[in-house]
Amino acid sequence: MEGTSLNIAADIRQRLKEMIPGAFTENKIDIVQLKQLLGEMEDEDATGERYQLDWAGKTAAYKTLQTPVTDTLIPDIADSVNWDTANNVLIEGDNLDVLKVIQKSYYGKVKAIIIDPPYNTGSDSFIYPDRFGETKAAYLQRLGEKDDAGFMQKEGLFRPNRKENGQFHSNWLSMMLPRLFLARNVLKEEGAIVIHIDEHEQANLTLLLNEVFGEENQVGNMVWDKGNPKGDAGGIAYQHESILVYAKNKEKFLSATALTRKKKNAERMLKKAAELYKQLNQEEVPEEVRQLHKIYGLPDEVLARCRRKNTLEEINRQFNGWLKKQPVTGGELAYNKIDEAGQVYRLVSMAWPNKKKAPDDYFVPLIHPVTQKPCPVPQRGWRFPTTTIKELLDRGEIIFGADESVQPQRKYLLKNNLSENLPSILFYGGSDDDLLRKLGLEFENPKPVDFTRSLVQAFTQPDQEDIVLDFFAGSGTTAHAVMAANQQDGGNRRFLCIQLPEQLDEKSEMYKKSFRTIADLTRNRIKSVIAGEQDTVTGIRFYKLAPSNFNIWRSDLIENEADLVAQLQLFSRQEKQAAPIENMLWELLIKQGCLLTERIVKEKVADTATFYVTADNKTAFCLDTYNEAVQQALLQRQPATVICLDTLFNQDDCYKTNSQLSFRDHKIGFKTV
Repeated sequence: MEGTSLNIAADIRQRLKEMIPGAFTENKIDIVQLKQLLGEMEDEDATGERYQLDWAGKTAAYKTLQTPVTDTLIPDIADSVNWDTANNVLIEGDNLDVLKVIQKSYYGKVKAIIIDPPYNTGSDSFIYPDRFGETKAAYLQRLGEKDDAGFMQKEGLFRPNRKENGQFHSNWLSMMLPRLFLARNVLKEEGAIVIHIDEHEQANLTLLLNEVFGEENQVGNMVWDKGNPKGDAGGIAYQHESILVYAKNKEKFLSATALTRKKKNAERMLKKAAELYKQLNQEEVPEEVRQLHKIYGLPDEVLARCRRKNTLEEINRQFNGWLKKQPVTGGELAYNKIDEAGQVYRLVSMAWPNKKKAPDDYFVPLIHPVTQKPCPVPQRGWRFPTTTIKELLDRGEIIFGADESVQPQRKYLLKNNLSENLPSILFYGGSDDDLLRKLGLEFENPKPVDFTRSLVQAFTQPDQEDIVLDFFAGSGTTAHAVMAANQQDGGNRRFLCIQLPEQLDEKSEMYKKSFRTIADLTRNRIKSVIAGEQDTVTGIRFYKLAPSNFNIWRSDLIENEADLVAQLQLFSRQEKQAAPIENMLWELLIKQGCLLTERIVKEKVADTATFYVTADNKTAFCLDTYNEAVQQALLQRQPATVICLDTLFNQDDCYKTNSQLSFRDHKIGFKTV
């Protein structure tokens, strides 16, 4: 039969849905929403009824998303750990601006985003004061003065969002929307975002994620049972919070991610079984006899007469007795048998799992090895075809009953099943307060690192150098968890964390210890963990969000002729006066789309000049001196592109043109900034 031709409309629809899931409502294209995403929303477009999440300020939030930033990231090489080889990054700054700055560098490169945003409880929660548009006066005010309410505007610091505020939920949603859109951009096609949230915004966040990621990309909603109800509850005492999971492309995510976790007690069970198995066929006095001897003072010859060999049956009895005393439940508890080889196993039905009848090949009876008679076949057939059953028989993984009347079962070894599917309910009631105190830190309500480590391991692959992003880094739990995961399973994951420099209370213990911001605490914790695990952690690079090292044309600041002249004078040179070369280098690297962990080779030329080249030799940068010796060195190195500061040519357009032609002859790109 001939195949049908491509349905062009359906193909375009599918591609658009994959690229912009938010442009669809109830599986139909929403032209108004698409216009809003593209920044082409008109007032008349807002009319009409349709199913959507809406709130006061949503249009302004989309404008925030579309507003470009002129800031950049500057490296803090001196305070970083092993800068040259580090694969991990912590950025200090407003996460909205930082996410915009790193879009080109990290677009489609992050495997997992794990965030714990402000919960919007209404008592002490805060939102980011995103700037939807500013006048010149507002811009100058933000550089260092307080607003009318007394809140600092510099560096995008938090401001309170009280319940008495008429736009309590709206403000929180407006804060989250642009960040989630930018977060989706940096995810791999097979990546996913994992978001902690409590009861205050769980419903709204679900609808918002449906809009940003598409409802069809919802992976699930996990419940974290902390085992400790809130003591200040006015109604139902919540002892859980939700963890929402959305994939960028659910199908690709599930095909690339196992979504499993290690069985919590499996290693202890295997260890205990090995200890008991060593006693097989050894003579010893049963435990209950030893207890009676001790309690009633029986003669020692009683012990001698009661000595007997440990049989496999006795070992299994002891193993089951031990299991009942352990905090082992569910799937782990089913592994309650030890076989002749000392392997811990469980028995599982081999019946066909579906309601529909299996193919005929799945109804071939199994012959009992002793009676040589056929065993009962499950009503809907076996789970496996005859070829698979033969392989299981050859490996000794099918267990028969005493005779042919018992239906055979499949044998599952615990050592081959140390992981289990990630469940929807996660139990963990621990706290990391003591851990942080040992590090000399205090932090309000830190997430437990062991719990977060289990999430990191479930949503990443240890051998893939997966990047884990957390743009609400807080106490640094996600960074710590990534390092702990690598320590445990030998993985090569790396983290990228972002934290706002939110001011600490001057009366707090951490302030008294010379910490000034939460970002300081984050940085200190990560460095402390690295110091304790130097054998598995390459290091970390620190960056800060800062104004561009290059002059930016600001037409919004021009209100008169004097303002225009001032702007023109700025552009006598592109770079700002006294801008450090390393800062300019990294700004240009970021604009080229390089990762923040890019390896840079520094080349000296005749002790008079320096240029920098990316490790893959794609781009070279000249930022201090350009002369014939530098040009010849670059021609010899043959990078794909050379980028120079325009001021290095001293307005000699002829020299610049000749240099450009020379590079072109050698098939090397050339541009100036």
